[in-house]
Amino acid sequence: MKTWKRILIMLMLLGLVGCAAVTPEESVLPDASTEATDSTAAPAEQGDAEPITITICSQASDAWLGYLEGDIADRLLEQMNIRIYIDPDIMGVLESDIAIWDSSVASYQEMLCERVADGDILNWADNGLLEQYGAQMAEQLADAFAEGRSYFGLSGDEDAVYGFLDRIAAQPLTAYYTWDIRADIYAQTEQTACNTLEDLTQILEAMQTVAREQDESVYAVSLPWPDTEGVCQPAEMLLAAYYGKQLEGAVVYDPATGSVSSVLEEDGAYIAVLQWLNTLYRKGLLDPDSYGQDWNDLVQKTKDGKVLFSVLYSTGSALTLQEGQWESLIPSESVIMLYEEEAYRKVWVINADTEYPEKCIELINWLVTAEDADALAEDLMVNTYIWQEETEISQKTTEIMESYRYVLHDDTAALDDTPDQWDAVCQVLREGSAAAVYAESEEAFWQAIAQLEADAAEAGYDACLAYAKDSLR
Repeated sequence: MKTWKRILIMLMLLGLVGCAAVTPEESVLPDASTEATDSTAAPAEQGDAEPITITICSQASDAWLGYLEGDIADRLLEQMNIRIYIDPDIMGVLESDIAIWDSSVASYQEMLCERVADGDILNWADNGLLEQYGAQMAEQLADAFAEGRSYFGLSGDEDAVYGFLDRIAAQPLTAYYTWDIRADIYAQTEQTACNTLEDLTQILEAMQTVAREQDESVYAVSLPWPDTEGVCQPAEMLLAAYYGKQLEGAVVYDPATGSVSSVLEEDGAYIAVLQWLNTLYRKGLLDPDSYGQDWNDLVQKTKDGKVLFSVLYSTGSALTLQEGQWESLIPSESVIMLYEEEAYRKVWVINADTEYPEKCIELINWLVTAEDADALAEDLMVNTYIWQEETEISQKTTEIMESYRYVLHDDTAALDDTPDQWDAVCQVLREGSAAAVYAESEEAFWQAIAQLEADAAEAGYDACLAYAKDSLR
C-alpha cells in the first residue's frame, strides 16, 4: 500500500520543477495568527515564552498531518520550546522550514540545485550558523555533509553546506498490516483465541462493549475509504492482510501463483472481505462514516480514542501516545503480504526564508546527537517516518516472518494500457462494493452483490478480466 502512495507522490514530483509555491490562501501550513480547531490544533503552550513552530515537510509521513504529539513533542517543548508541525504534501517542500525528501528522484535534485543557485535554500555555513548551533552534528555527520555537497554539485566547496543525506536504510521486507488492537481495552475482555475473521469479530464486539461503557461514540473499526479513487481500499487492505492477495484495479491477483481471478467470484476472497465488512456494519462495529473518510480524519479519530482496531500499522501502533496502548492480534489463519522496500536516502534542507534558521539547525542537531538519539529516531519515525533505525515496525515484521504465513507483494503486477471500459468498471465496483458493505441484512447484501455483478457486466467487466488475465499471466 505504501508503495503505490510513494509512486503517486513521485508522479506529482515529476511535475514540480518550475512550479510556483503554494499561495497563502492555498497553504495548509499552520497560521500562528488564528486558533486551530481541528487535527492541526497545537499542543498547549508551556512555560512563559510562546513556543516556536517548526514546519517539517517529510516524505512518507502520510499518516500524520498536524502537530507532533507524544514523548518527543513534550521533550522538545521542555528543552527547546519548539513544536513540530508535520506536512506530508510534496508542495510543502517549497514553504516549510525543513524539507526532507527522497534524494534519488532526479527531478527533485534538479529543482533543489536550482533553488540553491537562486538563494532559496539556506547555506548552514552562513554567519557561522552550523558552527554555533550544530557543532556536534557538523563533526558527527561530516561524511553526510560531504555527500550533500556532492549532491548539489558543490564538491570541494567547504563553505557550501546546504544540507546532508541521512543514514536511513529501509529493511528488505516490511509488514504494513500488523492487525493492531487497543491492548488496554482488550485486556478487559476474555481474550479468546483469534484464528479467523469470525473470531476477530467476536473479540471486537466484546471490546466495543467495554469501551462504550465510557464513550458511546467509540467504534471497533473505522476505515480509510476514499470514495473517488481505487475500487475499495478497505477490501484492498484486507485482501493483502488476510488472504495474501493483491487487488489490481478490477481484478484479484495472487502473487504466490501468478493467477488472476474475478472480484465477483461468489466464493472468492473479495466477496468474502465485503461480507466480513458487512457483518461488522450490521453488528454496529463499523463506523458508518467510513465511506468517504480520508486518512487525516481517521488518524484524528484514532488519536482521540474513538477506534479500537486497525489492520494497518500506520493507523494503529504508529499513533501510540502511551506505552502499551496497542498490540498486534493477528488471526492465525492469515497469509500476510509483505513488501520489499528499496533502500533510499533523504536529503535534508532548510528553506532560506525560514524565520528560525538557528532553531532549525539546533533542532536537527538535537535529534541526531542526543544521548538517546536512537530512541528519538524511533519515536520520530513512528510519527513522521523521518528517520528509521531499528523501529517497532521492523520488529513486528520480524515477528510476522517467524510466526505467520506470508507472501511477497509482486511489484511487477502492473496494468498499464487498460481497456476503455476499465475506469467505468472500477467506478461500478467502487459504488457497488460500498452498497454491499452497508446492506442492512444478509439478504440485502447478496442482492447488492447480484446488482453489482449485473452493473459490472453491463460496463464491460468481461473485457477487463480478459485483459488482466492476458497481461498478468
